[in-house]
Amino acid sequence: MALASTGSYYKLFLKGEASFILFLQNVLDEDNMFFLRLSKYCETSYAIGILFPVFASLDTKLGFQVLLVSSFSEWGSTLLKWILAEPRPYWWVQEEKLNIPLRQSELTCETGPGSPSGHVMCCAALQYVFLHWLIVWCNESFTNEWAKYKNPILGFFWIVYISLIVLIAVARVNIAAHFPHQCIFGATLGYLLANFLIDDPEWGVSHGLLKLPKTKMFALAVFFSLLSGCVYGAHLLLGYDPGWSIKLAFKWCRRPDTVSVYTTPIYCLVRDAGCFIGLGLASPIKERKFYPIVGAIVTTLFFVSTRLLKPMMPNNDPFQFYLFHFLDNTFISVCLLTVIPYIASLVKLKEKVN
Repeated sequence: MALASTGSYYKLFLKGEASFILFLQNVLDEDNMFFLRLSKYCETSYAIGILFPVFASLDTKLGFQVLLVSSFSEWGSTLLKWILAEPRPYWWVQEEKLNIPLRQSELTCETGPGSPSGHVMCCAALQYVFLHWLIVWCNESFTNEWAKYKNPILGFFWIVYISLIVLIAVARVNIAAHFPHQCIFGATLGYLLANFLIDDPEWGVSHGLLKLPKTKMFALAVFFSLLSGCVYGAHLLLGYDPGWSIKLAFKWCRRPDTVSVYTTPIYCLVRDAGCFIGLGLASPIKERKFYPIVGAIVTTLFFVSTRLLKPMMPNNDPFQFYLFHFLDNTFISVCLLTVIPYIASLVKLKEKVN
């Protein structure tokens, strides 16, 4: 009786949130280009595929933190999605046969369960990495007569951080990809995760991982990768279909051609596993000194050459497809954290010798 009552309250809660989403769509328009672009460019794939190479080419430690936080936030959100198994608004209102005509955009039809919001969680975590670096910079730069400006500037940085998270959450809710509480949950987890991983150089996890021996880091990477497989296997053993959300996405998506394999939980975990193994193979991370312009040039040449291999990607066989992306992310992670910084540092080393 208590469970039934709880279930009815939960449905009533989701119904209220769905009504709010419809109100938001009427105010902002689900095809609002600003929010669509914001939602698109806040995917974890952009963090790993674009931000990681950019910042790794400028500073190896920052690149390491970007990859670590991005991979862990996506990995954690994906496993939580499977465990919590919450719906997404665009299919839930259809399954419940509610008269709440939520509209869909080209980015609505994601295939994973809804909670927590992976976009919001990853962005909250990743933006905290940059916020942390700005805080450290302020603490080191604003001393003596400049100290009075430090707190106002830090306050401004925090306002920007919170405002960006709110905008991303609104973007995700506006396209009916998430309920509001899923975005709030994702933002909270993302902040806590990043705070735990990189906040204090004395106890922050990334400080220890940065210098961790290769064998220990690799073992840790394998553990997290295997844990993903264990959660998947546990679903099968308990009689649950890990792909239930994918079926609902295809069932209720009004634009089936917009459903992408790159949003599936399996793909996300394969990509994260590749990044984890790459971090393991690249350990311990050496913070080499090099000119940022040299690092950027070497990184650009590397990416142009690797993207030329993209047409060779197998699309017909699922195993080969996932294996390709696993190896691709492993290879890129190792190169950006070890090979490219070494090559870029040669220019400076040669100048010192001369």
